[in-house]
Amino acid sequence: MKNRKGGEPKTSGVTGVCMISTHFYPHVGGAEKLIELLGSRLVAQGTPVTVITRQIEGSPRHDIRNGINVVRVPVLKGKVLGALSFVLLGTWAAIRQRSHFNVIHSHQIFSPTTLGWLASRLLRYPLIINLHRGGPLGDLGKLLRHRRMGQFRLNILKRDADLFIAISQEIQHELRVQGLPQRKIKMLTNAVDPDVFHPVEAEQRLEIRQKLGLPTDRPQVCFVGRLAQEKGLDILLDAWKQVPPPAHLVIVGTGEMEAALRIKTKEQLAGRVTLAGLRENTSDYMQSSDAWVLPSFAEGLPLSLLEAMACGLPVVVTSVGAVPELITSGENGLIVPVGDSGALAEALRTVLSGTPQVCAMGIRAREAVLENYTVKVVAESYQRVYEQIID
Repeated sequence: MKNRKGGEPKTSGVTGVCMISTHFYPHVGGAEKLIELLGSRLVAQGTPVTVITRQIEGSPRHDIRNGINVVRVPVLKGKVLGALSFVLLGTWAAIRQRSHFNVIHSHQIFSPTTLGWLASRLLRYPLIINLHRGGPLGDLGKLLRHRRMGQFRLNILKRDADLFIAISQEIQHELRVQGLPQRKIKMLTNAVDPDVFHPVEAEQRLEIRQKLGLPTDRPQVCFVGRLAQEKGLDILLDAWKQVPPPAHLVIVGTGEMEAALRIKTKEQLAGRVTLAGLRENTSDYMQSSDAWVLPSFAEGLPLSLLEAMACGLPVVVTSVGAVPELITSGENGLIVPVGDSGALAEALRTVLSGTPQVCAMGIRAREAVLENYTVKVVAESYQRVYEQIID
């Protein structure tokens, strides 16, 4: 693909990639974990990666994490001032780091993409925009809530960006509805490291529970993710009341709902739910569990779902985002209607039954990950995209 500003490409071949994200380590979420996973793999393959992100209080302005060159930009307080300062100071950081890359890869369509667009115009580098979620709560849905300004921004990006990455058919459809030609859309999946997320034997599962301080004498279901309204955690707790004791639920993560969830579990489900808070060792919590649940109202392609599948867990999920592209209900997991606590409870009771059919779901789930979603396979796909966009 020619440089979109006209003429020949600035360089031949990929000298490096600049990924732009609102957050990165020490902030831990699905997008941040994916960027680190892909970035470290790309570095191992010989492609330098720079990440430009917001600075979190207490984090260094610059460091190297798993081979990734991380540049953290200080931002002003407040939503508008924070976004504006991130765009301006982040663009300056990109200019200063320009010798380390010749492809810009923005994650999500808000301030990271504004920053990426401005840097790409100034540096004459190609721009890739990675959308992480579809639907009304997704990237395009939120952008177009502000109809005139949102459409104006989208029209500029449609004109100037070299490629949009869609991680689900839902996102691809939304882009086509907005007039994007298919040549500017590329379907690429999220990824997981199957050497970190893998099944364990029953004896090791109990050892991990002891290490984590979790009950060892009862079946266990795990949730990993942000404690946000859209994740359906109120529905999950309502469903858990219908799952007979002694089954235990472990919720890993933090977010705006954490305080309310702690109150609700203490008052209504005392002793039956553990809120573990934010943890980096999510593989331990998954490997210590018998099943995994994600009752979301909106998703893209959940990284935590791929991780649970890689651990060989039977999963219970709702039909949102790319989930139906991953899960065939009854084959490699169970899909329940969004917001239906009764159906969710029934599915949870099923995966806790430990029948041969349930065990087979977990086996097939890992097989699906190994076939299409390993970080090796996905990073190679991204590498090809970067090379094509430079050529």
